[in-house]
Amino acid sequence: ATPFVDGTRAQSSLHLPYNIIDCKTDFTIYGWWYPKVYADGVYRPCLTRNIPDSNSNYNRILIMGAGTTSRQLRSWDSSNGTTQGATYVPTTTLVRDNEWNFFCYRRSGANIILSLGNSTGISHGISANAAHLNNDETGQVWQVGEYLNSESDAYHRDYVFYQGARTDAEIEDIFKTKMKATKDGLYLQNGISSGI
Repeated sequence: ATPFVDGTRAQSSLHLPYNIIDCKTDFTIYGWWYPKVYADGVYRPCLTRNIPDSNSNYNRILIMGAGTTSRQLRSWDSSNGTTQGATYVPTTTLVRDNEWNFFCYRRSGANIILSLGNSTGISHGISANAAHLNNDETGQVWQVGEYLNSESDAYHRDYVFYQGARTDAEIEDIFKTKMKATKDGLYLQNGISSGI
């Protein structure tokens, strides 16, 4: 099993190098995941940047529920192991099981912006925590659907790492363009974004 097929394994096989994007300046990361179960007493990560197999606070980024039983999406933003910030998506949009959820994590100037979209709509949370990402990232890896021994139990697809801050309007346009709502569900449209 991999993050892209049904099944389980001890650890996700999709790791990306930390320097795929520079987090010390403006950036945008977004993608889609389809959780089969969420808020079930286990952290169900969407995307993390951490030292593999570690719970170190050193300069980590964790994008997952605000707690093991929370459907509110939160990011943990930490730079030095002692100072850690948080950014929350408003509770008007919560992670939903058995449908595609869209997330976006952005640095824009001094701010971190976390977005979540699904069949209930899309909303954005903001905090002035960008300085927490200014330290060295050596030893980190981006991990899709993995944090320590917790896995997302979800399908993942179309993750984009972009050097620069997209606006709320651009993110909402990406979400609306890729998502297709019908009377019996919410589907992710096929297609490749150009000009990114």
